Amino acid sequence: MLAHFGETAAAEAVERAIADVLAEGGARTPDLGGNAGTKDLGAAITAAIR
Repeated sequence: MLAHFGETAAAEAVERAIADVLAEGGARTPDLGGNAGTKDLGAAITAAIR
């Protein structure tokens, strides 16, 4: 969505943060093989962006 609105840098930051969090093996929701909640995964991604 961000890329669609021309916010390329923000879109790349979000995508990079998601990849980093998943690569670290930390917070994962059950569909990704973990037991974290959506809020936990969102917080981890937010922290990775900052």
